[in-house]
Amino acid sequence: MVSTDRRSWQRRASVSLLDFAVSPQDPDIILATSADGVLRSDDGGQNFTPIAAPPVVLLVWPSENFLVGVAADGTVAVSRDGGGAWGRRGTSIASPQPSPRHRPGRLYVAARWRLYESHDADNTFSVRYDVP
Repeated sequence: MVSTDRRSWQRRASVSLLDFAVSPQDPDIILATSADGVLRSDDGGQNFTPIAAPPVVLLVWPSENFLVGVAADGTVAVSRDGGGAWGRRGTSIASPQPSPRHRPGRLYVAARWRLYESHDADNTFSVRYDVP
């Protein structure tokens, strides 16, 4: 559902999603994760079609073409072309939880009782905070 005033809502596609990310350049472009893989909408969520992508469950879209996805096993995948091609990155995250966060030069991912951080284009992750 979509709202511009937070009072009236417009229904869109009925899809079972795990997570989604909206293009920072175009709010009509949405990538979403589902049990069937990654889906893409070019019409604001009215329709979704599958795309070729790794089996990620979490997504973050921090800049125009840069996407980060995290699989259920903690594998990190990165796309630098808005979701067209993906490359595998770090794998040290266990049980990722929504939602990855990004700030220039760093990526943070929460995982059961830990917060992981990457400083090197998401190649490796280290524990930033560990709950005792």
